[in-house]
Amino acid sequence: MAITAAASMPTKEALAILVDASPTMAKHLPTIRQDLAHHMADRTLHAKQDKILLFQLGTEDASSLVRSEMEQAAPDDPGYDHIARARPWDFVGKSDLLDAIAQLEPQPHQADVYDALLVATEELVRSVKKLRFSRRILMLTDGASPVDADADELAKLADRLIANDVSLTVVAFGQLADAFRAAAGGGAAADAPPPPPLCTALDALDAKFAAATPATELSSTLVRADWSEAQASWRAPFRKFTRPTRRDAGPLL
Repeated sequence: MAITAAASMPTKEALAILVDASPTMAKHLPTIRQDLAHHMADRTLHAKQDKILLFQLGTEDASSLVRSEMEQAAPDDPGYDHIARARPWDFVGKSDLLDAIAQLEPQPHQADVYDALLVATEELVRSVKKLRFSRRILMLTDGASPVDADADELAKLADRLIANDVSLTVVAFGQLADAFRAAAGGGAAADAPPPPPLCTALDALDAKFAAATPATELSSTLVRADWSEAQASWRAPFRKFTRPTRRDAGPLL
C-alpha cells in the first residue's frame, strides 16, 4: 500500500537513532556503519532539513539530557548508564554525522533498552518542535540487552510517545530478527528459543498505540523490521519519510 502524508504534516523529520553496540552486536557494526552512512548521505541530498541525533548503547560512559538532570537530582546513583550521545541534534548534512557513524565501535556493556527509549523520547519531546518536524526513534538491536520495566512503566512510556506523536522503528538482528519473522509468519517452531524480553515490551507499546486512535487517523506507530529489510530500503532510491495515514501503510525505515 502506498504511503501518503496529510497536507498539514511536517515535511521534515527529527530522528533519534539508538545503535546497540553491546558485545553481542559487535559482528553487526561494520555493516551498520556502512549502510547507515549510505542512508544518511542520501538524506543529505534529498532531505537536508532533517535533524539527526545519534546514541550509542553499551558504552562505559553516559551522556544524555536525562542523565544530566539525574546527576543533579541524584548524584550518587543517576541511572541511565551505558547510553552515550555520539552526535548531538543537528542537520543531517553536517559532516560530523558521518564521522560519528564511522566511529561506532563495539562496547563492553549492555544498556537497558527501556532506559534508552526513555532517553531518546525525552530528547525528541524537549528539543524538537512538533509542528515543524515529525518525530521518530530508530533503534538497531538484537534484543539481548535487558528491559527493566514493568507494565505500568511501559504504559507511561507509550503515553508519552503518543501524546507527542513520536513513532518507533525497531530494526532487529540475531534472535530478535528470528522472533520478528516468526511472529510475522504465524508462530515460531516448537524447538525455537523463547523470544527476547524486548518482544514483550514492544507488544505492550504496540497495544497502547493501537488503542490510542482509530486506524484511519495519524498517530504514533511501531514498525518492526529485520536488518535485511532495512538494508533493502536504505539501498533503494531515496524515499522521503512520511507518516502513514493508516496503520497498515507499510514499513517506515
